[in-house]
Amino acid sequence: MSLKSAPFYWLDCDAEDCEARCPRDDDETSAWSSADSAFESAMASEWERGAGDKHYCPDHAMNVCERCAKYDDTPLSGDRDYLCVSCFGGAVVTP
Repeated sequence: MSLKSAPFYWLDCDAEDCEARCPRDDDETSAWSSADSAFESAMASEWERGAGDKHYCPDHAMNVCERCAKYDDTPLSGDRDYLCVSCFGGAVVTP
């Protein structure tokens, strides 16, 4: 038998200082054999695709602007939480 190798795929969260990955370290699967499978798994696990081919885990997915797809962790209030500061008009509400 010969040793074989192939490329494997997984996603790492692009939020600063986040070490989340999909599939998770404790999952039965550690990586996927195709990029499409990795993306499908992440989206099924509530990951979010951001601008510039960035990807964010469920803990950070709520910070991806629905209008421009940029990541912004600035807190906004009310039902506009899904918009970044620029798309919301620059209105920042401090907690």
